[in-house]
Amino acid sequence: MGLQIKVNKDKIKSYTNKSDKFDSLRKNKKITRKKHKRRKRRIYSKISNLIDDMHFKTHKVATKTFKHIIIPVFQTKNIAMKSYLR
Repeated sequence: MGLQIKVNKDKIKSYTNKSDKFDSLRKNKKITRKKHKRRKRRIYSKISNLIDDMHFKTHKVATKTFKHIIIPVFQTKNIAMKSYLR
């Protein structure tokens, strides 16, 4: 049984493109540092909101579809140690 949840990658990609555009404007000194930080923060919050919304939709579909959901233990400590040793 497969589930499909639509992820709006195009919106996230357009926000990252906007962020890159603001970086180049700042680099060429077309906009002030304060305005650049404000715009970057706004774009980051929009991307974060889209990701949170996708997580909420995933939880909703999973809880409505399945009677029991088993979530395994996920330990990131070992992963972090391995990446640190590389």
